[in-house]
Amino acid sequence: MKLYLAISTDFKLHIFNEHLHLIKTMPLKIRLISFAYFYDKESRLITAGIDGCCMFDFKFICKYEPKQALLLDPEGHTMDF
Repeated sequence: MKLYLAISTDFKLHIFNEHLHLIKTMPLKIRLISFAYFYDKESRLITAGIDGCCMFDFKFICKYEPKQALLLDPEGHTMDF
């Protein structure tokens, strides 16, 4: 399953699934992000910007297996971060 991350100008992280359904919106505690990278091996979001470099632990909790979740719950109601 693929997730897409988008950072908006109001300092929020938006998480979308493969069908581009908005799953969750999370506030970030930093301002003006100019670079973001997701390190998949350790599930961390690394950002850099006006406040310096920050790392966020990213935990994906789902009721189903990731591949089944896309089929059984395409709108992401059973997913949490």
